[in-house]
Amino acid sequence: MKDQSASHCASLAREIEEKAAIAFNLDDYVQLLSLSRQLMAIGGEEKPLALWYEGLALENMRDYPGSLELARSSYEEASTLAPSLPTFQALARVCIKLGPARMHEARLALESAQMLGGSPEIDLGLGEMYRSLPKPDYVTAGRHFVKAALKGREAGFHGWIDSLKCRERHLQAALVSIFFVLVRYPMRLFLGDRTRYIF
Repeated sequence: MKDQSASHCASLAREIEEKAAIAFNLDDYVQLLSLSRQLMAIGGEEKPLALWYEGLALENMRDYPGSLELARSSYEEASTLAPSLPTFQALARVCIKLGPARMHEARLALESAQMLGGSPEIDLGLGEMYRSLPKPDYVTAGRHFVKAALKGREAGFHGWIDSLKCRERHLQAALVSIFFVLVRYPMRLFLGDRTRYIF
């Protein structure tokens, strides 16, 4: 009887996860929020994923009062329950959106993600964080964007070029732009959709 109940919960969780993926791809954040709450009701090992979906929904619901702060809270709890690159990345992203008061928290989340192995998307996040500081550090931001670019992320090239322009390095920005044009399609052939991954 207990095995039957666990099997039913697992089946229900898979069904909700499939619907949540579809809702996210369709930008249906109201539906995603509803599905996250259904997944949360199952509890157990599904809770971190439910919190992550809840955070995604709230982060992207523009007219929901206080949604970014609620998303931050959901991502923070998810990263505490199940520390992973996606949960730390999401927490850092929303903290950067919340502005200077949350930059320290964004930095801690990105450092935690690096300790788990990092990714080009975490490099993009670090670049974004450094250029979003009250006193932007375009040199350090540029270094992180270069790392992401060299790992095949188009957003890394865009950040690298912007960082150079912000430092009045227009000739270097033009050269990087030409380099990007030359490597863009070979990168897409080799890496596929991963070249378009963002922070």
